[in-house]
Amino acid sequence: MFDSIDSVVEDGTARKTSVSALTVAVALFNALIYATSRYVPEYLRATGAHPVVIGLFGSVVMLLAVLYPYLGSYVRDRFDGLGTRHLIGGLVSLGLFCWLVAPQLGRLWAIPTWGYVVVGAVLVGTWRSVGFGTTVASAGDGWLYGQESDLLPVDEPVQFIGLVGAILLLVGVLNSVSDFVAGFQVVLALAASLGATVTALLYCSDVRPGRVSSRTLDGPLAVVSNLRSIPRRLRPLLVGDTLIRFALGMIAVFVIVTVTSVLRVEAHVLGYRLGPSAFFGVLMLVEISVALAASVPAARFSSETGRNAIVLLSALASASFPLLLIGVPATPLAVGILFVVFGLRFAGRPARRELIDVELDDGEGAGSAGSYRLVRDILAVPSALTGGVLYAISPSLAFMLSTIVGVIGLRELMEFTIRPHVD
Repeated sequence: MFDSIDSVVEDGTARKTSVSALTVAVALFNALIYATSRYVPEYLRATGAHPVVIGLFGSVVMLLAVLYPYLGSYVRDRFDGLGTRHLIGGLVSLGLFCWLVAPQLGRLWAIPTWGYVVVGAVLVGTWRSVGFGTTVASAGDGWLYGQESDLLPVDEPVQFIGLVGAILLLVGVLNSVSDFVAGFQVVLALAASLGATVTALLYCSDVRPGRVSSRTLDGPLAVVSNLRSIPRRLRPLLVGDTLIRFALGMIAVFVIVTVTSVLRVEAHVLGYRLGPSAFFGVLMLVEISVALAASVPAARFSSETGRNAIVLLSALASASFPLLLIGVPATPLAVGILFVVFGLRFAGRPARRELIDVELDDGEGAGSAGSYRLVRDILAVPSALTGGVLYAISPSLAFMLSTIVGVIGLRELMEFTIRPHVD
């Protein structure tokens, strides 16, 4: 009897160890998806893509971010018994491999390199739909990347550890390989291999899929009706929120291009010289760390003074960043401080989401929050392409107009917070 009990205990311990290892592996894979995705615009530039093409890529990614959560809900409801989430891992790995071989395929076939990169983005984007990382239910629901496009890419310790590990790996490889394209392809090869391995382990294991948040798509008439039900006093809030998102979308894919190819910032960290592409990884860590560190005091400040102040501060950080980036001295300290400001933009997002939910779902415009978010995100889709056209004319023009749009959005938010709330 005691032997059987010991066997059960050992089996339970082994299962916990196996699930824990799988959890860390999935966290690292998700982190590699996030980190490599941030580098794809520079990958496109380095392989000869025009700024308009880079902007087009950004708009495609934004459109996928809008559509995939709804598509994922449909797929999960109808095909989940076929092991959809395991198949998604394979599609994501295939997308990473497509990014890896895009330059070679571009030389062999008539389709340009950026076309294969877009195809890879479509495959990698499936990660957002069914939720590849959510397959490890035993690790606890909710620790993996959220479906919302404006959520932090990490909100639990295991995710942060995975992100730190992924970025350090990326920085190390990019700093060891003199050619950026070759170094980035090494990272993509590692990420695709890890994804294939994790997918196979998940398929062979008995770990069951966890819960993922679903979205249902309202019909056009319902969306129009919901938007019309929004009280007039709330419109500055919604217009300001949309303009801030559009402003950031204009320059999001060009942040890495500006840091690595325009400012060309190099740094010495712990005795190692980091080139511009490797240093951008350090900036990503700064941005995410500040966002996480600011989340708790921001929530406390929001509860003590109300949501409006923290929403405005976050909008100010978002609106000022583009102009500051093109005017910042090309030194590691100055750019690092700027990314501290950029990280602070996350601090107000929980308060802003809560404000919208309270006003639109619990307030006078009951049930309108989902429709508003859908329309807001769709309106922001052309922002990256718009930024690409402007960037092709002049990088300074693109970033200056982004700031102008952001300031107009900030003004609308201030009108909502300052003007008396009467219709």
